[in-house]
Amino acid sequence: MIDQRLLTPEQVADRLQISRVTVMDYLRKGRLKGHRVGKLWRIKEEDLEAFLEGEPTEEDLADAKALDEALAEGGPRPYEEVRRELGL
Repeated sequence: MIDQRLLTPEQVADRLQISRVTVMDYLRKGRLKGHRVGKLWRIKEEDLEAFLEGEPTEEDLADAKALDEALAEGGPRPYEEVRRELGL
């Protein structure tokens, strides 16, 4: 069995020098891959490394696709409309 170290959101926050709230937001939105164990979150070190290397998440890819589609339609569109479509 491969030995994989699991990190808590607090450990990730400490490593990234950000708040635990921000880490939890990243986990809920899928920007940082994590696993729920009951009510607790755990993050594999390799998933944290992938996050730091900037590998795109599914959400990032969906946002890019929506942006490409919006640009392909042509013509100027209101800023608020584009943000709404992207879920921002």
